[in-house]
Amino acid sequence: MVNSSALSADSCKRLLGERIKQERIARDLTQRRCAFEAGISLRTQVRLEKGESDSLAALIQVLQVLKLEEGLLRLIPDRTDSPLARSQPHSPRGKPRQRVRTSSAKAKATTATSNGKGWRGFKDPVSFGDDD
Repeated sequence: MVNSSALSADSCKRLLGERIKQERIARDLTQRRCAFEAGISLRTQVRLEKGESDSLAALIQVLQVLKLEEGLLRLIPDRTDSPLARSQPHSPRGKPRQRVRTSSAKAKATTATSNGKGWRGFKDPVSFGDDD
């Protein structure tokens, strides 16, 4: 088992690429055939398997060819049908929440100090060079 919290984005891409390659080989597909069925170039297929591709669309297309796209949707749960989402009140207009707003106390803590030359988020006031 891989400790996913210690993986960098590049390491994760390489690991996913290796798993895609293993799955493709297990299904007796050449890179060329897999790329053709996914509607991507052979170069993109090779780069995906090496962990060098940043194309989410290519990843999804290859996962569809390998019949693994359902696993992709399980990565991030659907919050719209969760008990927590049903228990939380809607906005005053009756619509589900679509953004997060900070409370006024939090907002005040992150704004500039009264003299406008510092920010409360740091221990010492920060000068922005307007002292002259």
